[in-house]
Amino acid sequence: MKEIFRQLYKNKILFYGVLFGMSLFTVGTIQPDALQKFLNIANQNLLSVFGFYYLWVGVIIVVISFLILFLPFAKKS
Repeated sequence: MKEIFRQLYKNKILFYGVLFGMSLFTVGTIQPDALQKFLNIANQNLLSVFGFYYLWVGVIIVVISFLILFLPFAKKS
């Protein structure tokens, strides 16, 4: 367990990502309606600024990420 915390403190991006995820989880557990309201407002603001362009870019990034993740496993078997 100590080794996991040591790795988290070494890698600042991982540390802040885990911290952000845990805070979203905590707020969502304690006040789910407030989190849903906040996320809906953020989504509406993003849609008004970028339209649906950012959604397509996000889908493309996710698909490419899955390909990068799973293609090495397919080649080994």
